[in-house]
Amino acid sequence: MVELDGRSLTIDDVAAIARDAAKIALTAEAEAAVARGEALLRGMIADGTPIYGVTTGFGALDGRAVPAERNRALQHN
Repeated sequence: MVELDGRSLTIDDVAAIARDAAKIALTAEAEAAVARGEALLRGMIADGTPIYGVTTGFGALDGRAVPAERNRALQHN
């Protein structure tokens, strides 16, 4: 089992995950950090803050806003 904490991932861990299908788990601290990041991102989206690749297109379309109802499709694509 490789525990992901956001600080200590090694190349050996990556190899175990990629080559040997090692199971992974987030530590409680990593889960909390992800939740904080999600809350921050959702707040920025709600405020209309342009975020490259999240609320805008990519590359040549980076200045073009993506309507909120298309955000899920953008992230999926």
